[in-house]
Amino acid sequence: MIQVRIANVIDLEAIESLVAQYHEFEGIESSAEMRRAALLELVASNKQHGFIVVATSDENIIGYAAICYGFSIEFGGRDAFLDEVFVAASFRRNGIGDTLIRFAEEIAKKDKIQALHLEVSKSNEKARSLYSGLGFENREAFHLMSKRLND
Repeated sequence: MIQVRIANVIDLEAIESLVAQYHEFEGIESSAEMRRAALLELVASNKQHGFIVVATSDENIIGYAAICYGFSIEFGGRDAFLDEVFVAASFRRNGIGDTLIRFAEEIAKKDKIQALHLEVSKSNEKARSLYSGLGFENREAFHLMSKRLND
């Protein structure tokens, strides 16, 4: 039976493994140290920066979704990014990603988040289909751009 809950610090090692797999899958360059530091800050922030939800099977963490908080004038207050979603390969196509996102959305709504944003690879049709089915819409007039600071 799959269960979903908010992650805590004792979950970090299992989440780190999944994050490493996700970053490899997406071709994201990151070090183990950087991932661990970011995960620790997010999980230990008591939802100041956001939160991570995890899916478990037989008490093993098999997937996660990370929500990171921000603020938007356009959307009228606090907003958030669905920063990462990943489910272990052997558990995919069973609705776990959908469950993680819906669970995270409910928590975000309780935290008065006005809008939830995400970034998805243009070539990842499965993920795009999942997000569209959950009500996310492509904003054709906008293009997400990023700049690393303090590198």
